[in-house]
Parts: sequence; structure tokens; C-alpha cells
Amino acid sequence: MSRHALLFLDRDGTLMHDVGYPKDPADVRLIDGAADAVRELVTLGFVPAVVSNQSGLARGLITRDEAQAVHARFVELFEAASGVRLPCWYCPHGADDGCDCRKPKPGLLRIAASELGMVGKPGIMIGDKLSDVEAAQAAGYAGGTFDGDWVKLAVVLRHWFRKNVSQTGSLPVCGEGWGGVLASTLLNPPVDGGRQES
Repeated sequence: MSRHALLFLDRDGTLMHDVGYPKDPADVRLIDGAADAVRELVTLGFVPAVVSNQSGLARGLITRDEAQAVHARFVELFEAASGVRLPCWYCPHGADDGCDCRKPKPGLLRIAASELGMVGKPGIMIGDKLSDVEAAQAAGYAGGTFDGDWVKLAVVLRHWFRKNVSQTGSLPVCGEGWGGVLASTLLNPPVDGGRQES
């Protein structure tokens, strides 16, 4: 039986360098090791989904055309480097807009899972902020913070997949043993509360 798990990924600060509120496609630079790691993890059985807050839109700091251009450049560069065309979901709202898609709320993850046909499948969220982990927990997934080293992270994710997905007789639905923070020093969220989500 084919076994898969969702791999939710933040974008800025996890897959590409965080430049604040990106508006120029020329500023898009992939983080070292990200493309190679995601390619390997997809081969293993992970289904990737980029879920990213982009509150610069709500704040008037970037336009939709600018955001679209940055998105297109990111997807293009990542596919060229990895062979993986990443599906992406973005929240354009601000902190006071009351939406359900802005992390740490779980809406964006749930939308991605639904549109990928992966509702009820196990998954893990990786991002550089505590709000990424909180969104994962709220949606019933595992979650961990990215420390800048994709080589080490890929090792941990391979271990997680093989232990929790490959070796199980059947896949549990979300909420049945999949919530919470991955028990690893590499993936534990920072004690100080972490960086604030944009």
C-alpha cells in the first residue's frame, strides 16, 4: 500500500531567504539544501505544501502583482533546483482581520490538505516561527521549527516518516497520535516563544 504524509512548509525563512516583505523577484534566493532535501523527501512519500502568511498585502507594503511575481519566481527557481513544483497557499490578511487562514490559526493547512486530497492523512509542519508549530497543532499535525540546516532536518524527517508512516499497518487520521511537537532537539520550538509571524 502506498503511504504518504503531508509536509507543510513555510516559505520565507524556511525555503527562501527572508527579506521582510518580498516584492522584487530578484530578491528570491533559495536556502541552501532546501531543494535537495524536499526532492528526497518527496521520493520517500511526503506530499509538500507551502503555507505562508503574507501580511505585507494587508499592510499595503506589497501589491498583489508584486506578490504574484515573487511567488512565480520562487516556484520557478525551486522547480529548476529540485524537479518539484511546489503547490502554495498564502494568507494575505493582517493580524486584526479575523481570518482563519493566518497562522497560528489552522485554516491554511486545512485548505491545503483538502485541495490536495489529503484530509485525514498524517502530516508535519516545518517553519521558522512558533506560529508555524501552533498552526500545525491546531490542525492536528506534528510541527517543528527550522534551525537553518536542511541536511540535518532531512535526516530527522526521514526518521519520522519511516517510524510513523512506513512501519505502520495503516495510516491514522489526523489527531490520532499525529498532533504535537516532534520530539527532537532539532525540531523543538524555541522556549522564548520564537520569532513573530509576518
